[in-house]
Amino acid sequence: MKSFSTVSSTDQKEVLFEDTHQLLESMSGLTGLLQILEKEDPYGSFFYGTGFIVRLKKYGDEESDDFYAIVTVSTAYHIFNDDERSDIPSYKKVNEIWSRSTIKFKLDYNQELNSRDSEGRDSDKSGDSSGSESIFSDAPGLVAEDTVSESSSSDSEIDKKDKLITFYGSQLLETDKDLDYKSDWCAFECKITNTSHIKIVEERLSSYQSCMSQLYQKSKLHEDINLVVIIGHPHMKPKRISLGQHRKFKKSPEMEILKEVRSHQIWCRYSYDNVVCNGISGAPVFIWGQPISGFGYWFGHPHNHSETTDDEDDDHKKVCVGKSTIGTENIV
Repeated sequence: MKSFSTVSSTDQKEVLFEDTHQLLESMSGLTGLLQILEKEDPYGSFFYGTGFIVRLKKYGDEESDDFYAIVTVSTAYHIFNDDERSDIPSYKKVNEIWSRSTIKFKLDYNQELNSRDSEGRDSDKSGDSSGSESIFSDAPGLVAEDTVSESSSSDSEIDKKDKLITFYGSQLLETDKDLDYKSDWCAFECKITNTSHIKIVEERLSSYQSCMSQLYQKSKLHEDINLVVIIGHPHMKPKRISLGQHRKFKKSPEMEILKEVRSHQIWCRYSYDNVVCNGISGAPVFIWGQPISGFGYWFGHPHNHSETTDDEDDDHKKVCVGKSTIGTENIV
């Protein structure tokens, strides 16, 4: 069998297309709708956004009753802040919101809104104010998991209304608040006891990590490709995918290095021209050729979509620029 580097350029592009599609399919399976509801008024208005599962860790004997797993969801910090936008987020306010809220994370949300859903408040700052037509297309490989048996557990269940796997936030993790700028990234954990749900997430994470590793190695031979992909839930609707490129704008650098964490590792954020809508905050951002980073204290965390800002392109035309949360990259 020929190695990837020895096949023709045309064949390489076909392989890259198939591998990229497979990666995005895996990425879609780990992306979910995030809803933040008031505990005292669960049928009132709520905040919403998008989250992405980055880790699953199992505890205990899988055959015992006390077996469980902790899922870590990466998202944008400002989704949890109902204050007016400010230059410095109020961490105290976010903790207050967390303590009085029920956090729902729904996988495979693939249906239109009903009258109840439409009451959600927009905690997102990713609106497309340019007035251009959205170029979102359907995200690949999305099938509602309505065949999984219902769990009586309070931390993981099939939502009786939409028959989707729903995880409940149990702990808000530390954010990047040691930095003197708005990094707008955070993560939260969900405790899962349903073994079927644990297996589903575990298999999807394994597929995603394998696809990422293979595609990154192949991307080294095609460094001329500039591709940014965002998958999220615009306006709390079914998943959509937005394609664009990272680039420099008048006021926004293509990649802004914010801090060198340690040797060969940096914290940075990107600017890109993807079209996004409200509800995309916290959505995972795939950047072609980006070095692979794990998740955790020593490995940092991936990029999520943060916001759009007004800017100008090279022709002095007004444009909306998408920006990621802070993320970690290995310098290779």
